[in-house]
Amino acid sequence: MVMEDPVMLGRARHIAGLKIRQLHPDEAPLHVQVAAAGFETPQEPFRQMITPSMLGLPGVRCYLGEVNGHPVTTGIGVTLGAFVGIFNVATPPAHRRSGYGAVVTARAVTDGLAAGANWSWLQSSPSGYMVYQRLGFRTIESWHTWLSAV
Repeated sequence: MVMEDPVMLGRARHIAGLKIRQLHPDEAPLHVQVAAAGFETPQEPFRQMITPSMLGLPGVRCYLGEVNGHPVTTGIGVTLGAFVGIFNVATPPAHRRSGYGAVVTARAVTDGLAAGANWSWLQSSPSGYMVYQRLGFRTIESWHTWLSAV
């Protein structure tokens, strides 16, 4: 999905009690914990990919959303030239349907635009599709995937 006009991002910017902060690279384990819980998968694959050195790369920003000091959502924005890619937006099941994923996505896009990008893209899961569509993303292609239960 792509977004070329960020006008609809404002719909997701304010939720009472939610604080979005950019994680320091040494806080990578916080992203790993929340992302794994949000995707309902083991932490190890995230731990291997989302390292402090990865989060320290130019253009990489990792976010954590908290309510009353408790993590409720996370996401990553990677700005490269004219675009910002959005990755690992995840909200654990107990915190879904509160708008948190939309807010962290909007923050990542907004920061990428402020850093010089003019458009953004992401790959959506079926559960996130309507969230991203409401934020102004549109589908440009669909990929069929098969997942093994093992």
